[in-house]
Amino acid sequence: RSRYNRLHRITPLSHEAVKLMVRKYPLVLNSRSETIAGVSEKLRHLAYTRAMWQQDFDCISPSLMAFFLRDYRDLLLRLEYLALTGDSATWSLHQVFKPSNNLFAKKHRGFRQWLNMRSARRQQMQRRAQEAMQV
Repeated sequence: RSRYNRLHRITPLSHEAVKLMVRKYPLVLNSRSETIAGVSEKLRHLAYTRAMWQQDFDCISPSLMAFFLRDYRDLLLRLEYLALTGDSATWSLHQVFKPSNNLFAKKHRGFRQWLNMRSARRQQMQRRAQEAMQV
């Protein structure tokens, strides 16, 4: 119950919209509030890199927010990629979120390569951090 009551404070949704989101995606109540707050903030941060996304975020529907919370890892990566590359400048958040991972990768041919490079950089940084701690 307390997680439910906090959702309107940690998402961009009103009390009424939270009710609709929970009906659409009840498993959101199993998520930690800190996780939801963190990914909502990451979504806001990336959405504010484009005017259209900012408008979409500011009036995000409960259904789209539920969809985002269900698949936030993949969707945040898509937004990060598009924000960095400038691809699909006219796409709304809905258009970014809704395609399957395969369809998104087909439309954005450099996406999988970017993911691999990003992963390799993160692994390299983690190795360096571990090495630094061992010194």
